[in-house]
Amino acid sequence: MLEAFSTSDRPLLGNIEIASIMSLHRGMVSRMPTGLSEAGYVQRDEPPGHSRLGLGINTITGPQLAELDVRREALPHLEELPAAEVDRLLSSGAGAGDPAFRHLDAVRESGVAVNDGETTFEEYGVSAPVHDYRGAVVGCITVSAPRARVQYRGNQAELREAVQKAARQTPVRLGGAPAASVAPAPEVETVS
Repeated sequence: MLEAFSTSDRPLLGNIEIASIMSLHRGMVSRMPTGLSEAGYVQRDEPPGHSRLGLGINTITGPQLAELDVRREALPHLEELPAAEVDRLLSSGAGAGDPAFRHLDAVRESGVAVNDGETTFEEYGVSAPVHDYRGAVVGCITVSAPRARVQYRGNQAELREAVQKAARQTPVRLGGAPAASVAPAPEVETVS
């Protein structure tokens, strides 16, 4: 019965609709909501014979969602992206001479990406890659803050170093050795 709600675009279903969706006899479906309602998985509603999912369903799905590793689920899809296709999408036909490619090369070389008002004037952000035990990039550590606050405090270099340190230490929790210490990153040329 619960599966019927996942295939319907309506939150409130009648017993006849549920029976039709599930290819079951109406009499069988009419008895199902009682036990599911007592457990909190469905909530009986008006008109009579209609139900909707209850909040108790979260007691079943909550633990799984809390443990859901988005990176693990996305990795096979990301690995399928051919490098040539990524290059094509990034370059829009401009090729390696494009300022965006030069910027990405500088980011790769420095080990840190800095957004100093490039996406929005008010934003400052720093990202560094996180590697797994194989040395493959599996994510990043990112810190962002209002640009005015960062500039006022003058702690851009301190933020870059803290993000890089966290990114170097994270592989230990992923079963790898700590990454080698990296010298403080130079300023990265911004893309106009």
